[in-house]
Amino acid sequence: LLRPTVARDLNVPADLDLVLQASIAPDVRLAKIHYFDADVAVGEGRGSDGWRFIWKSPAQGIHCLYAQWETAEGKRGVTNPALVIVQTK
Repeated sequence: LLRPTVARDLNVPADLDLVLQASIAPDVRLAKIHYFDADVAVGEGRGSDGWRFIWKSPAQGIHCLYAQWETAEGKRGVTNPALVIVQTK
């Protein structure tokens, strides 16, 4: 969710799985991360898989994606949103 860094939007073809993954600074000890499409949770990443979540066949249309994270020390935050447009077939 940290890329694209300039445009913050991405057009993708339909019937494509999306890999959602956060880049974590080396000095941050992340405890958990949850991925959202607007106010709907779509999945969570785990440290054992690089904080990655594979979103299987998202619906066609516009999606506002962001991640909500928590460190091992209890600090919480959210990423900036990214706009993903899943095109029609």
